Amino acid sequence: MVQEIRRSLIPLALALALGWTGTAAAQRVVIVSFDGLGHESLTSEPTASALPTFQRLRRSGVTAAGVQPHFPSTTANSHAALFTGAYGNVSNITSNSLPRLPRAAHRFTDRAVGFRSDQLAAEPFWVAAARQGKRVVAHQATQAFPFNKVNTHRGAVVVNGYQTRTVAGWQAVELEEGETANWLVSGYAFTAVLRKGWAEVGARALGASVMTPAAQVRVKGEKAETGPPRGRALARRFSEGMVLHHSAADPPMAIHFRLLPRERGWLLVLSPMQELGLHDGVGRNDAVVRRLLKEAGGSLGNGAVALLRRGTLSEAEYLETVELQIRQTVRHAAWLDRRFRPDVLQSYLPFPDETDHEWVGRGGKWRAWAYSAVDWAAGEFARLAGPKDHLLFVSDHGMARIERGVNVNQALREAGLEGRAVHLYNSVLVNTTDWKEGVVAPEAKAAVVERVRAALEGLTDPETGERVVTAFFTPEEHGKLYGIGGPAGADLYFDLLPGWRVVDGGKGEVVVRFEQVTGSHGFDPLRRDMLAICVGRGPRFPRGGRWPRLRITQIAPLVTDLLGVWPPRQARERSPLALQP
Repeated sequence: MVQEIRRSLIPLALALALGWTGTAAAQRVVIVSFDGLGHESLTSEPTASALPTFQRLRRSGVTAAGVQPHFPSTTANSHAALFTGAYGNVSNITSNSLPRLPRAAHRFTDRAVGFRSDQLAAEPFWVAAARQGKRVVAHQATQAFPFNKVNTHRGAVVVNGYQTRTVAGWQAVELEEGETANWLVSGYAFTAVLRKGWAEVGARALGASVMTPAAQVRVKGEKAETGPPRGRALARRFSEGMVLHHSAADPPMAIHFRLLPRERGWLLVLSPMQELGLHDGVGRNDAVVRRLLKEAGGSLGNGAVALLRRGTLSEAEYLETVELQIRQTVRHAAWLDRRFRPDVLQSYLPFPDETDHEWVGRGGKWRAWAYSAVDWAAGEFARLAGPKDHLLFVSDHGMARIERGVNVNQALREAGLEGRAVHLYNSVLVNTTDWKEGVVAPEAKAAVVERVRAALEGLTDPETGERVVTAFFTPEEHGKLYGIGGPAGADLYFDLLPGWRVVDGGKGEVVVRFEQVTGSHGFDPLRRDMLAICVGRGPRFPRGGRWPRLRITQIAPLVTDLLGVWPPRQARERSPLALQP
């Protein structure tokens, strides 16, 4: 009994050391992460003026002076840190694409997907809250699928449509008046008939079908929108959702259609066929998913950027697909909130990241359109939080303008390091003998790291002569500041000149210039253009208040602090509430 009491005191002592202030009255929390919405975009023109909802929230609540993301400043690992309160050296989520563990069973070039939960080794805040009796909905969070003991718990409803199976991505089918089009997609037969500018679309499952009768929708052909969603509904010209459910063994999904005029005929655009998974704390619950899809429409992970890049869609037509994704995310979050009335509702939006990758540094009016849609979503999410609730808008990283690239793996090959070191995201991993078929002995690792450093220091801008790699970081020296290293971490991290990013390709030129400006991230998280956001309002936040720069690992302790429960087991940071006077 004495041992049991001592064990129960350990997390309490840790919580108090981290500044847990759970003695205050617990409040409901709505927390939304906006992928790629950097502190610079929130506070600098022209993007700041396209975010009036965020600016009103800043005036009525509190704003951090930026949030330090993970290193590299990428989506999967920064969100893992946000959700768990632990960096990748603890959570094993170190990048979007990361070394596969355990080391002894995998080569140092084997990769796992950082967005999935396969290697997650730290509990997220929704599990910590549910474990302590709170009702939680985790909607579209990274590392929420596959469902397992780390990311699920009784009392937590976990919903994911990103890492589930993608049956088909965005599609486009050409139609002509009066003709019938037929096509097959992974067990489904589709038919579309065009009459007088209307498309009648049907689908049936092949083989053992639970779709009886066949699903059908109608969609009217109309030109693309001409401007951002100010005073109009988002994605208003898309059809309602068509629910597809092949068999009882497969999760259901739903898709939407858009009919666009072309010089000759029409183009029918189909949203992705993406399975949606829901774990209700006991197991996967397809009955709830079917009802959600029927009442709120389909779930999709992104806009049709591939169709934009191929020239199939114009910028305005592509932005309508962005609007559809945003609208559906908000609809699902609102439906889940009404259905389960959680103490904490978490949701995630993959914008403006996708559009900023395309248009940072160019495409001003298109970028402003995307930001207006993001702001619309912020307004809808804000309505889910009542006057006595706490609302938090956070993000994972910022975005930088990019014009040039450097092929680090080619530089390593030219330095004679192929097979001994390989590029990860803004870092290099050494093939030490703890990896399967590793070749670098522990006592030789430091020498290999120095050879890597020398090879990267020698990379220069051919026009200015400046060094492309501007700084180096190691787990031994910078592990505490950045949370780098660990079983799935690298051995040497680096930052680049502004305007540069790493390109991973085959053999070729070490330095390349891109044909057009793009956006990228992954750099030193203390760079101003990489800082994320934290903005919130609620009874425990000072009106118009300012917090200093936070670490992204402080967000999970903040959420649990607001809920009045202990932080996640692996969290080691203080809630910013503990910093307030």
